[in-house]
Amino acid sequence: IFLDEKTLNLFGVMKIRDTKNLDALPNHPVMKKWWSYMKDIMETNPDDSPVSFPLKEVFYLPQISKKALVTGGTKGIGLAIANELSSLGVDVLVVARTKPTQLLFEGKNIDVLEGDVTNPDFRNHIIQYIQSRWGKLDILVNNVGTNIRKKMVDYSDEEFRKLFETNLFSMVDLTKKAFPVLKESGKASVINIASVAGSFDVQTGPPYGMTKAAIIQLTRNLAVEWAPFNIRVNTVSPWYIETPLTEPVLSQPDRLEKIIARTPMKRVGQPHEVAGIVAFLASEKSSYITGQNIMVDGGMSVMGL
Repeated sequence: IFLDEKTLNLFGVMKIRDTKNLDALPNHPVMKKWWSYMKDIMETNPDDSPVSFPLKEVFYLPQISKKALVTGGTKGIGLAIANELSSLGVDVLVVARTKPTQLLFEGKNIDVLEGDVTNPDFRNHIIQYIQSRWGKLDILVNNVGTNIRKKMVDYSDEEFRKLFETNLFSMVDLTKKAFPVLKESGKASVINIASVAGSFDVQTGPPYGMTKAAIIQLTRNLAVEWAPFNIRVNTVSPWYIETPLTEPVLSQPDRLEKIIARTPMKRVGQPHEVAGIVAFLASEKSSYITGQNIMVDGGMSVMGL
């Protein structure tokens, strides 16, 4: 197998010139799919000329880590992230409060642990599961989050505690507990899903913005503290993405009109547009990026008048 690196880097094209040792291809779901496709092409192209086939998955596959934990991965952004990583050949463990009753995942290399991450015992169980099954963790995606939209004076103490426990305290504890298995990777990536609400007032309610701002700052601190262990830590901050969490807002015509007016690209985002950034941050393509907060916002954060 001959890989023309210049062509691959520019166009994502793989060239085959030697078909004698094709059985040595890695026993990998993405490579199997690619090879099945390639056999069909070569059977219809029997001459000795090189065969070119553009394939996004092959372009990224050698760069991606192998074992991932995604919290809140059965709907919205989390589901898109789990499917994106799975499509790149990553073994994904999804954590969710309930196991899905219907087929949500596109890949077979996705497992689900049912439980509530706000429960300390369940967080311990997650880490024990990873230690016994994999012995390491290459990718941690902290995606669990919820919101209650109110004015500051209308929140009860219980609602405030719930938002902080779900959005912040649980992910802090899980990330801390994951440190030993992340260190075992030798080249790990932590991606925290925050929000533009952590940097701007976008009328999502003060406690939600407070928790997301704390996540963004924690990312900076851990990026520095964990860099000696080859653990990178970054944040992705979406604007309005079409998910079950934002549906109550986006279903209001007046609110949607304001959101679109504030977005240069004149539309809301889709979950796969966040998942693509997460996959990039999980890969070796981003090996010199840590401590950053990447906004996926259609230009909202840079829009002036």
